[in-house]
Amino acid sequence: MARDRNPLQVLTIVFIGLVFLAVWMMKSSSDVVTVGTNSLSACPELPANAPMKQQTSSEGTSPIAPCATSAQDLHVTGIATADRFTGMVEGGALRRYGTGCGRDYTLPDLYPVFAAHAVEWSIMGRTEAWWSVLTSWPRTATVSPALKEKFYASGVTDVDEVLTELEGLGRPRSSWKTRTVMDFGCGLGRIGFALAAHFQEVTCVDQSTYHLRTAAAEWTTRQKVSDAKVNLVVSSPDLLAAIGGKTFDFIHTQLVMQHMVSPLQTVYMAQFCDLLKPGGTTYIHIPTRTPRDSCDMEKSVKRGGMQMHGTPAADLQRIIEARGCKVRVDERGKLRIGNLKNGTAAIVWMTKAEK
Repeated sequence: MARDRNPLQVLTIVFIGLVFLAVWMMKSSSDVVTVGTNSLSACPELPANAPMKQQTSSEGTSPIAPCATSAQDLHVTGIATADRFTGMVEGGALRRYGTGCGRDYTLPDLYPVFAAHAVEWSIMGRTEAWWSVLTSWPRTATVSPALKEKFYASGVTDVDEVLTELEGLGRPRSSWKTRTVMDFGCGLGRIGFALAAHFQEVTCVDQSTYHLRTAAAEWTTRQKVSDAKVNLVVSSPDLLAAIGGKTFDFIHTQLVMQHMVSPLQTVYMAQFCDLLKPGGTTYIHIPTRTPRDSCDMEKSVKRGGMQMHGTPAADLQRIIEARGCKVRVDERGKLRIGNLKNGTAAIVWMTKAEK
């Protein structure tokens, strides 16, 4: 059982996290590592003349391409800043996100808790990455080749189950071959790499650069199974800015939302709706009930480590519908949450109407 961190540890973690975010924001971009059919990818849906800096990652050989998504970069290229490029503002003011916690939040309200958790997950990504994704795996920095094969094979199985469910909704597997997908919280690429066998382009988003660097190295040995382009994107609560204006036919996440406090869950849910293309859909696994208070961000920061949080189904329904997507919250008992006491989970299916 995890013990609460002492006040000095909490302040240290939050400080490190905020420094990390400050550096990220000063770069005015997200790191995008493209390891698919093209060695370097510009930001989708931005003009061809958008400024683009190139550099080489200090770990591994994959190139890193910062996208031009900040207001400053957009101004340079003569583009009016549009709300679809950021989740921070809307209509000229700080965007306010509805939650199930009795109040609305802006993104700056959530950066301290995100920063603290980003540090925690970066530490896990460096020291026990495989366990942090599947807790039945060893708590070591690396695992044997045989375990790696088993790890990625489990992703193929999980994706097969998801695609089977989509077929039941009238979306055959063959229909995805020219489509785009975002795997949110992709970690080491367990699910994202399996999705690459069925989609034209996969965008893998995660807050931990250590997880993504390992994923990039692994994909270089596995990409022969697919012609898809795989983009690895470092994100923050402003998911729209990290993605750079891109939209997706399908958004997937599982075993991810449960590890963030409820206000962050609902912020991402609203932005998932924003990121769907007309006619697009989602498969989002999320707890709807957990034994802990998922709204207490201060307590979450103090506790540290891997945590389990949820948002009630009624709140998810209300928040997503308010953003303009149709939604069905499909309660699934204890799906992928083990024997969590008094816990329940659901699959959230969003759709965006065709124009």
